Amino acid sequence: MAKRIKNTHGAGVYATFLTIYILVLALISVFGLTRLWEYAKTLDPVGPESTMDAYIEQLKDNVWNEGMAQTVSAMPHEFQSDEECVQIVKDMLEGDWSYRRREGSTDASPSVEFDLICGKNLIGKATVVRDESQRGKVPDNQLPWIVQGNEFYVDGLYTSLKVTVPEKYTVRINNIPVDEKYIVERGIHYDVLEPYYSQYPDLPTKVTYEVHNLFGVQEAVVYDEDGNISVHDDSRNDMQYIKQPDPETWARLEAFAIAFSDQYKYFSAGTGDPTVAISRLNPYIIEGSDLEQRLWLAMDGYGWAHTLSYTFNGAVLNSAIDLGGGYYILDVTTETTVLYPNKGDNGTLHEFDGLTIVALDFGDSIRAVTVENA
Repeated sequence: MAKRIKNTHGAGVYATFLTIYILVLALISVFGLTRLWEYAKTLDPVGPESTMDAYIEQLKDNVWNEGMAQTVSAMPHEFQSDEECVQIVKDMLEGDWSYRRREGSTDASPSVEFDLICGKNLIGKATVVRDESQRGKVPDNQLPWIVQGNEFYVDGLYTSLKVTVPEKYTVRINNIPVDEKYIVERGIHYDVLEPYYSQYPDLPTKVTYEVHNLFGVQEAVVYDEDGNISVHDDSRNDMQYIKQPDPETWARLEAFAIAFSDQYKYFSAGTGDPTVAISRLNPYIIEGSDLEQRLWLAMDGYGWAHTLSYTFNGAVLNSAIDLGGGYYILDVTTETTVLYPNKGDNGTLHEFDGLTIVALDFGDSIRAVTVENA
């Protein structure tokens, strides 16, 4: 039977190679670790941010004291009591603390400055320097950072409030009326009345109140002329501030707006005899007014109209703005059906149009001063 012969020569070669490989690897590792250790000694083991992290944690627990309470009480706070202010500031200081390095402060500088922030308020600064008491005990490039000093801006806990309201409205903060001395701007125009201020001097305007030295987040409560709370809607224009006429006046204005719109749209449609059309408008316009003159001038082109028929389907008075002196701005939406030759679906157009009418109330009648297509 043939015998198997064990090859021990190859195993010896492999063992020798493995031993040499491990030795070389060990030498490389020792050499590499030595170089790495030498490099690590050149690094700053504790940077200024690490020192600030520990400082912030201590500051949270120690910043509030009786001296701070006395300082807050002595600061101006017209719309808040001493007790309210102290409690508000105390609660604020128990909130989230953070810091940020000031621009230009580098680790190479003799000192590094950080802003101290509580919530969203900048309330102080801290200065971090190298601990010279450790010089000689550790390498110079490993001197630890320590907080050298701090400075607090208690007024950084103040907030301000700015609100723009109609001049005849009142404003309260913390249920305390805001005096006129806090008005920083007057005569602000209502956006919806901008075209009319030059002609009607009695139009209402707005004012802006600005109040400082408020602790915490405060809100202004606005009251209208009748003492009702008014909440501003950013999605709406200043029409939200304009009080509509009383029901009796509204009914008279509405009746005029519908009747005038019917005759004005009939005249504009150019259907029928122009003399008849303008005569139907006469009871609703002021004799000799600019509007009357414009209508007569429009008669020159009346023959150009090619409408075959006109139907008034109705009108809606959307709003009425009192300009003072009996003048009103009427915002009206009309609905008409006009038949044109060779146009649209068999020439018939169903239209919704807007009219802006300035009307004057004489007491016994209401007449149009101007009218524009809106």
